[in-house]
Amino acid sequence: MNEAGLSIARKVVLYVGLLVAGLLIAYPHWNRVYSVDMGVTFVSEGLGRSSIAAPPFPVPNPSVSSWADDDKPVRINYVRLFIEVAFALAFTFAVMSALRKPTENGKHDAEE
Repeated sequence: MNEAGLSIARKVVLYVGLLVAGLLIAYPHWNRVYSVDMGVTFVSEGLGRSSIAAPPFPVPNPSVSSWADDDKPVRINYVRLFIEVAFALAFTFAVMSALRKPTENGKHDAEE
C-alpha cells in the first residue's frame, strides 16, 4: 500500500473510531438502583442502552422498594461507559499505529 492509501486508511479508522466513541457516549448503558429490604441491601439492575437525552423508564416492580432518598433511581453506568470508550479509543489508536508507513529497513518511523 502506498503512502496516500495508508493516509486515507488512517483517517477512515480515526473517523470510525471517534464515531463509535461518540455513539457510546450518546447512548450509554443505564442502571436502576433500588433496595430489596428497606435500605439495607441495594441492587443495581441493568436497563440497557438508551439515548442520553431520554433515559429509560423502569417497569415498576411491587416486590422491591425504590431507594427513598434518591430522586433519580435510573442512572448512567459511568464505569462501564468509561471502560467502553477507553477500549474503543485504544483500539482505534492501535490500528492507526499499525497503519504507519514502514521505512526501508522494515521498522516504523517512530522506532528508529
